[in-house]
Amino acid sequence: MRRFRCPGHAHTRLTFVTTGVLLRQLTSRTALAKLSHIVIDEVHERSVEIDFLLLILKQLLPGHPWLKLVLMSATLDAEVFSRYFGGPQRCPVLTVEGRTFPVAQYYLEDILQELDYAPDHNLRVALRAEELDERMHDARGRLQGHYDQATLRSLVTSNDIQC
Repeated sequence: MRRFRCPGHAHTRLTFVTTGVLLRQLTSRTALAKLSHIVIDEVHERSVEIDFLLLILKQLLPGHPWLKLVLMSATLDAEVFSRYFGGPQRCPVLTVEGRTFPVAQYYLEDILQELDYAPDHNLRVALRAEELDERMHDARGRLQGHYDQATLRSLVTSNDIQC
C-alpha cells in the first residue's frame, strides 16, 4: 500500500474520497471501470478542484454510460447543473423537500458562565494581581457579550483557554 492509496477489497462497495483523490482515480481506466456512481455532496461549495472535476466528468460521462453522477446540495440552482450536463433527458433533477432546523450558537464564554467553571486554584494564585487585571482587561476588550468577573477570571487563568 502506498501513501494516500487504499487498494480496497473485493467486497468494497462504497469508498469515500477527497476531490483530489477522485481526480487521480479518473485518470486510471482500471479505477474508472470499478466505479458505478460518483456522488458529490455540497457541490455548491465552489473551488478550482470541484470546477475541474465537473469539467472532467462532463467530458467523461458520454463515453461511460454505466457511470452515474449524483450532485447534491441544499442551495444550488439544479437547473443550471442539469443544463450543463445535457439537459433534463440526460441529467434529470430530483428534488427532495426538506426543512431547516434552527441553529443556536454557543461560545466558550457562555458555557463557562453557565457552568460557573473555575480553573485550578494553583494557577490563580500563581498569577500576580496586576497580571490578572491586565489579562481580564484584554479579554473583556476582545470578547463579545457581557460576562461576569468570575467567567472572565476563569478564561484568563485556564491553561487550555487562550483569549
